[in-house]
Amino acid sequence: MLLLDELIPQWFEVYTEIDAEQINKFKSEYNNDPISFKKRLAYYITELFHGTPEAEDAEKDFDSKKMLKRIPAEIPGSPLGDPKTLDELLRKNFNQKTNNIRDLVSNQALAIVTKVNEDGTYEEILINDLQQAKAYNLSGGEIVRWGKNKFYKITN
Repeated sequence: MLLLDELIPQWFEVYTEIDAEQINKFKSEYNNDPISFKKRLAYYITELFHGTPEAEDAEKDFDSKKMLKRIPAEIPGSPLGDPKTLDELLRKNFNQKTNNIRDLVSNQALAIVTKVNEDGTYEEILINDLQQAKAYNLSGGEIVRWGKNKFYKITN
């Protein structure tokens, strides 16, 4: 969820049951570690609506995917079929147009995962331009990263 930084203290006051003194302490720590401040807010809101176990699970999931750059445990599949290049796959399987693919490439939001380590971290090849996407041949079994945290396993 996108939340403007200046709204975070207000959200603590409105959407959590944290007392004002504690919120002021969090505010003073904000300049040193703004991500931690946002994570605390997310934890407290999740805990309030879903309970402590769900809040802990959500925090671990966030850290795993966003902070530690780990691949998700479950990755949806996409059949390779006729497309044999990354460009063709994006066009046929995901209905992407040239402009969409160009935007993904220019924002470094398109990559092929080349190795998944035992701890779930991964190595990847960034697709740097449209020509590279057109030239990248797929054989099945590849994992494509699309955006910050969308992954698709290409199946035969």
